[in-house]
Amino acid sequence: MDIRAVDLNLLKAFDALMTERAVTRAAARIGLSQPAMSHALSRLRGLFADELFVRAATGMEPTTRAREIAQLVTAAIEHIEAALRLGAGFDPATSAAIFTAGMAEYAEIALVGPLARAFARDAPGATLRLLPATGRGIVEQIAANAAIAITPLPIDFATTVSMAWHRRAAADQAQSWFRSLLTDAAAAR
Repeated sequence: MDIRAVDLNLLKAFDALMTERAVTRAAARIGLSQPAMSHALSRLRGLFADELFVRAATGMEPTTRAREIAQLVTAAIEHIEAALRLGAGFDPATSAAIFTAGMAEYAEIALVGPLARAFARDAPGATLRLLPATGRGIVEQIAANAAIAITPLPIDFATTVSMAWHRRAAADQAQSWFRSLLTDAAAAR
């Protein structure tokens, strides 16, 4: 297949469908109308010669082929996003971004005070959003809702707070700043 003949925007549609498992939510995620996302899904099915997603009681389930290509598509999007961010600086003082962390209840109790104070001081125009994170399905929760999860992970038994970092956030300067803010908040407690 010649990549010059492929609309690379279809890969964003595929990624959104993998994440949302519903055409309407996937469309909203990337700023398309529902009919446009349905058309993108039709084009994806033709491109990959597979149904890719089938209706199920819980939403749209990816086929085996969709699961096979999902990691490759996600990695390609991550590389393109990293290339677009090269040279772009991040200044928390002028940021209006929304920073989301998934936290286990004990971590939220321990960190919310120092984190909120540091966040308000360093990024007054940004928004801090904390979500509950449970041990079950934590990887999916991080991917869908947060770049960072603070949970009781068996990474370092000497500390009470461990972090799982979603791979999409690793190369993002804003998320690296947020991670350092969380680390500082944990050290301050």
